Amino acid sequence: MSLLPLGAVHDLVSPRLREALSGLPASVRELAFLHFDSCSRPDAPLDVGKLYRAALTLAWNRALGGDQGQALHAAVAVELVHNASLLHDDVIDGDRLRRGRQTVWALRGPAAGILAGNALFFLAVQQLNTAGDPLSTSGVAELASAVQHMIDGEWADTRVPQDADAYLSACEGKTGALIGAACALGALTAGATEHRIGQVRAFGLHVGAAFQVTDDLLNLWGDPEQTGKPHRGDLANGRNSYPVLAALGAGSDASASLRSMLVPGQASRTAMLERCAELVEEAGGRAAAGQLAARHLEQALTILDHACPDGPDRRALAALAHQAARRST
Repeated sequence: MSLLPLGAVHDLVSPRLREALSGLPASVRELAFLHFDSCSRPDAPLDVGKLYRAALTLAWNRALGGDQGQALHAAVAVELVHNASLLHDDVIDGDRLRRGRQTVWALRGPAAGILAGNALFFLAVQQLNTAGDPLSTSGVAELASAVQHMIDGEWADTRVPQDADAYLSACEGKTGALIGAACALGALTAGATEHRIGQVRAFGLHVGAAFQVTDDLLNLWGDPEQTGKPHRGDLANGRNSYPVLAALGAGSDASASLRSMLVPGQASRTAMLERCAELVEEAGGRAAAGQLAARHLEQALTILDHACPDGPDRRALAALAHQAARRST
């Protein structure tokens, strides 16, 4: 494959991300580096996660023959927005663990998490503004639109969707919007037409939906040592994920038993969470979520066939899409 492996993406993006963070005011900079687990030394490595969104930006840019310098600005911007949303999500959801360690709000209070997130959102815009056209114009518009859809999806999610359709609509915003923008920015920096950018964005939206549903599966049945998040935290906090909603809508005896157990404050003990997860699986929620992720992956790959010329670049993008839906559960 001719596209950059994720390790190479890390080597390209992480130094640029550190450079951007270093320009923040000192107090907020310290909070941002705390989020990235890099407070002790100026040269300490950043814990930036897998840089999946940045990888998609660089991949589409390269697949469509673009300039890597512009793409790097865009890749850093999407990762800043992603991490800003994580900082805010942790406050909203009350999550104290992220990537296997304490979150910023858990260490320094909710205001720290909120303000650090705000700083990263606007730092992302600065990244695009300093890159020149088309990122300083069309790129800013693309990213701003994605953030608005993210906020809309997050707000819908806080209202605890009661059916699978409402949940999927929220997912399109809170997860799909930024992944779609990450792909679109890669195409934009390659000089793609509006039609092609629209195709690439749609590819990302489907990848994002597969990514979120797979995250839901991992929350219920994944290894917390690998996810870095509390095991079955969604269930414990009363958040209805797609497998749970699909199980509740199945109309079976297991569905009824699950509904009776999902009373606020009840599903908190380990044994109770274990039984709820068993009922979700018995009612078909696990299988339904896996099938949904697979359908979105298939739709993304169909779009990819039309939007990217055949060859190693397309195969590498397909591999990135597969990663969204086929992480181990």
